[in-house]
Amino acid sequence: MELIEARKAASYTQAQAAERLGISRPTYRHMEAFPDSVSVEDAKRIAKLFSVSVEEIFFSDNDS
Repeated sequence: MELIEARKAASYTQAQAAERLGISRPTYRHMEAFPDSVSVEDAKRIAKLFSVSVEEIFFSDNDS
């Protein structure tokens, strides 16, 4: 599961996710576009918001 999929599964728009995380929409959009740039602390907050593990979002095996 990727960050975009996790957000959509939680029924959030980018703006809603950004607001809940206390960041701007452009910052959140950047996180979706470049998930490797997300800090560990932000990854934890995002995972908690979407009720999934950090591993599910940021370390999924996309080869299968």
